[in-house]
Amino acid sequence: MCTILIQHSNKLIILSFVCGIVWFAVLASDVFNNKTYFSENALLPGLVVREFNPRAALSRLLDAMNKEVSALSLKALPSAMILEQFRQLGLDVYENNFTVNYPLDALSYFKGSNLYAVLRAPKVASTEAIVISTPYRGYKSKDGSTIPSIALMIELARVFRRHAYWSKDIIFLVTQHGNIGFQAWLDAYFGVLTSDYIMSEKLHSTSGLIQGVINLEITDYYFSHVDIKIEGLHGQLPNLDLFNLVVELCNREEIPVSFQSRFNKYPLKTQTWESWWHNLNTMGHMVLFQATGLPSGGHGLFHRFGIQALTIKSVTDKRSGRESVSLIQMGRVLEGLSKVTHIPIYSFYVPTY
Repeated sequence: MCTILIQHSNKLIILSFVCGIVWFAVLASDVFNNKTYFSENALLPGLVVREFNPRAALSRLLDAMNKEVSALSLKALPSAMILEQFRQLGLDVYENNFTVNYPLDALSYFKGSNLYAVLRAPKVASTEAIVISTPYRGYKSKDGSTIPSIALMIELARVFRRHAYWSKDIIFLVTQHGNIGFQAWLDAYFGVLTSDYIMSEKLHSTSGLIQGVINLEITDYYFSHVDIKIEGLHGQLPNLDLFNLVVELCNREEIPVSFQSRFNKYPLKTQTWESWWHNLNTMGHMVLFQATGLPSGGHGLFHRFGIQALTIKSVTDKRSGRESVSLIQMGRVLEGLSKVTHIPIYSFYVPTY
């Protein structure tokens, strides 16, 4: 038997390779997968009362912030303005400074700052926390300014501050220099050194175990839809329940959602050629991106610490000219996410494969 296997080893290798590709393609069929579902009974997005409605306050704050940021240089972080806004709400505000020294480029030495504000749970010790974050991008950034994300975080903090039922701390994080800032803050938060080239100072204060992270890349007050990014470092993925929760709350607020820049045209199980081809394209694009090992956003750096995280990015479809989604609707989604994940018995159980 061994002799026969050795003689036909090349044929068996090719056959196994072809079978693997065929089976991978078959998995895109709704007959061979469970699509997506909630598994945790504590997740009840339909029972969450979403009250966020700042009316004109959010637009006025955004206009004021844009006016001040427009006078700054492209990469300058308006730390004083952001910290003062959170401080006026009674939150604990801190600044985390870091330096980056890349040895292969003589010009790659620079400094940065991360800003974070902590809304302490009023009736519980700081044993657990959730994070709402955004990477700072200036007014003239080619990827779009994230000032709307920061303004939304400030208004959310204003609304959350009025309630006493929070069982987890809520951390509002603004990072500088993109993913580098996220890595510097995480190193300081957990007291580790993951890179010899990023040196972060010790945090003045921390919270408890981080249960979940929602990273925002909202670049306009009005936009057409949101795209959800979940890929992390080295292909890691967040919990499936977290992804489903975001999609469900967006649907309830009538916010169109795309994944891998594709809309879900077949929410129910459908045994058609079009459905299979759509699923295969989505799955193929995701696998190819995971193969790069790079995160699709700042959320991807949290996965290595066992923290469930994803990024919500606003998209404006210039071809259609439709901008039907407002920043207030996105705020109501984040309010619902915060209320669901603050439940003491809540935990993420179902992994994403």
